[in-house]
Amino acid sequence: MDAVLAQAQGLSEQLLEPISPLLDAVAENTAVIDAHMDALSATVGLPTDQVKYILCLLAAVPFGWFLRALPNVPALKHFLSIFVSVLFSSFALGGLSWVHAVASAFGAYLLMLVLPPATAAPAVMVWAMTYMSVSHIYRMWTDYMGWTLDFTGPQMMLTLKLTSLAYCYADAHTKRDKDLYREQKKNEVDALPGLLEFYGFVFFFPSFLAGPSIEFASYRAFINMDMFKAEEGGKVPSTIVPTLYAVARAFFILPIVIMTLKFFPLDYLLSAEFQASPLWERLLRGWIHTMLLRFRYYFGWYLAECAFVACGADYNGRDKNGNIRWDLVRNCYPMKVEFGLNTKSVTDNWNICTALWLRNYVYFRLLSFGRGVATLGTYLLSAFWHGFYPGYYLFFVMSAFQTLGAQEFRKRFRPYFVKTTVVVVEGAEKKFERPRNGKWLYDFVGMVGTVFAASSNGALFVLLGWERASTFLYSVYFIPPIATVFLYVGMLALNGMFPPRRGKSSAKGGAKKPKKE
Repeated sequence: MDAVLAQAQGLSEQLLEPISPLLDAVAENTAVIDAHMDALSATVGLPTDQVKYILCLLAAVPFGWFLRALPNVPALKHFLSIFVSVLFSSFALGGLSWVHAVASAFGAYLLMLVLPPATAAPAVMVWAMTYMSVSHIYRMWTDYMGWTLDFTGPQMMLTLKLTSLAYCYADAHTKRDKDLYREQKKNEVDALPGLLEFYGFVFFFPSFLAGPSIEFASYRAFINMDMFKAEEGGKVPSTIVPTLYAVARAFFILPIVIMTLKFFPLDYLLSAEFQASPLWERLLRGWIHTMLLRFRYYFGWYLAECAFVACGADYNGRDKNGNIRWDLVRNCYPMKVEFGLNTKSVTDNWNICTALWLRNYVYFRLLSFGRGVATLGTYLLSAFWHGFYPGYYLFFVMSAFQTLGAQEFRKRFRPYFVKTTVVVVEGAEKKFERPRNGKWLYDFVGMVGTVFAASSNGALFVLLGWERASTFLYSVYFIPPIATVFLYVGMLALNGMFPPRRGKSSAKGGAKKPKKE
């Protein structure tokens, strides 16, 4: 333990020594920098803190190109990530905002170092969630109902990283009959990294400020160049064109974000004018305002992905036509969210990296208690991860009911519109589906219901406080949550009339269908 502490102290001194003069210079010129940022904020129509954030995400792109050009010396790459993230954090979030990442990460590292892997994983989960929760409480105390960006954003991303590393380390040292999820074996971490590699992962600058999160195994494969050996001969492909495309894609959305802030403010849903309008208009407005607000997230996620592409960490092999796939850490597919045919389509394509974390390290770990418990527990932990505003919990509880209700609806009614044949080939089941007449109607009803529920209940998430959320719910007569709960309860009540149906089975490839006793 003493050796580890001494190593940590020595590493911190090495990290701070080259950075300290730069941090001092930033502090001395804070007033001048803030004046320029305020002027730029007034020009573009965005708050100053968001302007700083956007500038840092843009600056991460040339740093990404520089990281790609470095020689294959892992230590050098780790130091660069630490340096850039500390610089960005100091500029955008405050001079010592990055200290929280150092402290919370070191606590998690010590737990993984001294505890058995199977015990360390849940211990790190408790530690990381506790640290983040205290951070959320502090934010509520100092900036209640505010949207000012601070260290809690990176802390949320860091929680995903620390807990996923702990569980992947435990998975590598735990025997199991079968994998919980497809990527479990690939993500395993056999041995804990050294402190430099660990903090390089913690401060990996393409993901530090706004995500997306990355698995430690993928980070190590990128830094060591292992991910490029199979198809690229150990070299990072050119990233200039895909990076420019990623930047253009992000800024294509920015005008919608600015327009939303000016013409579709969220507070309109609480105004007297909104409450005096007809019910149909209130429901429609609730959907439109919440839907447009999502573009703020699309813009941030798209912009954050640019640095991943620039440095090469977004490389995901080649498709069947030999084209490079730049989508290893894709965080959203807006069209699939806004026009999702079902709840699963929305959740699978919104905040994808966080959804994968919830699936791999929460849902599958709770599945032994039953699907209902796992679903509700996952949504509650997601709310806990976001913070303590009542709107989060109202939204995620409604989302749990929406998911369970949609699953029951799908099991009972989809077989009437889709013919499913289960074929057993050499002992393995394969499903083949063929649409029946009226499938378009099933898809349309599913899309309208999904979009309405996701956006109407989503208003609770962004309204945050109980008073604001309840004001909106009263104005629409609680229709969105009542409809969501009614869907689930109604599907259970129809169990006898419309029981779940299974596809027909047949056997091929020498495998015989078992006979009934």
